[in-house]
Amino acid sequence: MQYRLLNYIEENKGNKSFWWTVGYIRGNDLDLNTVVWPGQSIFVPIHNVRAFYSVVTRPAAPFLYIRGPTESRDQCAADTECLKVFTNDPVKINYIIESFRTMKSPKGNEYKYEIYCCEGVVVDIIHALSLEMEFDFLIYFQDDQNYGSNENGVWTGMVGDVISGAADIMAGAVSITSQRMEVISFTEAYYFSSFSMVSGKNYRFTTLLAFMNPFHPYVWMMLFVSATSVGVITSLFEWNSPFGLNPWGKRRKKNYTLGSAITMVYSLWFGHTVKTKSPKSWPSKFLQNCWACLSIFVLAAYTANLAAFLAGSARQDTTYNVLDSQLYSKRIGVFQTSAAEEYIRTINPILQSRFKNNYLTSVEDAFYKLRNDKLDLYIDDTPLLEYALSKYDDNCSIKFASHYFGENAYAFGVKKGSMLKHKLDPIVLNFVELGYVKNFGMEK
Repeated sequence: MQYRLLNYIEENKGNKSFWWTVGYIRGNDLDLNTVVWPGQSIFVPIHNVRAFYSVVTRPAAPFLYIRGPTESRDQCAADTECLKVFTNDPVKINYIIESFRTMKSPKGNEYKYEIYCCEGVVVDIIHALSLEMEFDFLIYFQDDQNYGSNENGVWTGMVGDVISGAADIMAGAVSITSQRMEVISFTEAYYFSSFSMVSGKNYRFTTLLAFMNPFHPYVWMMLFVSATSVGVITSLFEWNSPFGLNPWGKRRKKNYTLGSAITMVYSLWFGHTVKTKSPKSWPSKFLQNCWACLSIFVLAAYTANLAAFLAGSARQDTTYNVLDSQLYSKRIGVFQTSAAEEYIRTINPILQSRFKNNYLTSVEDAFYKLRNDKLDLYIDDTPLLEYALSKYDDNCSIKFASHYFGENAYAFGVKKGSMLKHKLDPIVLNFVELGYVKNFGMEK
């Protein structure tokens, strides 16, 4: 019986791996060639080498704050240094990380980076994981809010970095979504939340045609058609009656024209504020009195509806449901590729299709647009909104406009099939069960 000995080898920082035959076992005979050990060494490691993982993130307070840029890593003594990179190329990102670790100066502007100081709940959890699993790490981010989207079959953002091997771990306010789970793996969730909406002050503008709001346009149309018809019919009755004020009958000092009938009809409708001619024929008088009675009911209905309209416009609707059709006329802002956008796409695709003109670049951008009436609503994760309101809304001009909706869970993302998931899962789950996340300052 013969056994083949295989050596698992990784190249290019794990981007390429393969099994290599290094020997055979035949009975009691061993035929062994050179073995490549972790770290691309042919010598057997005499001590455990600490693993190193690159972590990609996006700033999202209170889970991750950034401060900087700084001139050197020494200015982050109390925090954790992290890098802001300006490229999406995984090869260049790996080179930048390796240059920073070895304290070498990068060559060329394409390898440019800035040093920031990072802190927050996610950084604390990563530090705790590094102590448990004995690894080193370096956090980097890009100046955008692209968590990851599928563009023509190629994933971008943080998800794209994990897939390409530029990052080993995706961390931050990263939600578990069905689309992301198809291409990467998530650890056990370390935080559970929901989604919410916030709105600015609802300013009320009065238009020139505001007096027509109590009635539907179709009602106004039928009223004008009815009034004109009554005027025409009254004129015909008067012209064809032997007792009417008609131009073909007896010679009278006054003639009842079509203009006289129209003036009579509309003056009755609007309160009889002008002098009118009264018809003389009985059919015209009967029709005139019927129209006068109808005008009383129209005026009463208009007055009641006007009062209700004014009362309703003075009251501000402060609570919306994500399924309300009235949201279709609102200007709603979200972050592109965010979990909030994917959730809305799932339960209300019509509403999600209206987001494309109001994608946001930052929380500050969202609050600026809400205050200046350039945006009606802003949808995001509840903990991010709660922190933003306490941080950026000093004059209390922005408030929650919905109840909590949906379910959202934050977790760490790793490459499909990575052993990191199996190592991280029990530790993260243990942190949650023991309440470590609450101790890090995220108690709800």
